[in-house]
Amino acid sequence: MPKKIIIFLIFSCVLLTTALYASDTVLATVGNEQITVADFKDRLEELPAQFKGYYASAQGKTKFLDQLVQERLLYLKAQNEGMDKNAEVSSAVERARKNIVIAYSVNKLLKNIT
Repeated sequence: MPKKIIIFLIFSCVLLTTALYASDTVLATVGNEQITVADFKDRLEELPAQFKGYYASAQGKTKFLDQLVQERLLYLKAQNEGMDKNAEVSSAVERARKNIVIAYSVNKLLKNIT
């Protein structure tokens, strides 16, 4: 395993086991993007309950951060290849955006029902 990855994993483990500091603390930088504690917590909160338990330990949190880094690397690679300008991708993104807006709207309505 390359020395940089080992150092990154050790740093991540130490950082994640100290109660995750302030929300704006940067856990990792991928290209020009930063993964903050707030980003990490938000993404962890989105997971189903059975996965939250898996990532509860320091080792699990390190794995989860590694997955977020890998995700950002894949996204940057796709952008560099122009995938974000692909017509099919743009269409799928627009459909997903509409579905998300609808889901949030329905959830907001359901919260007001007693």
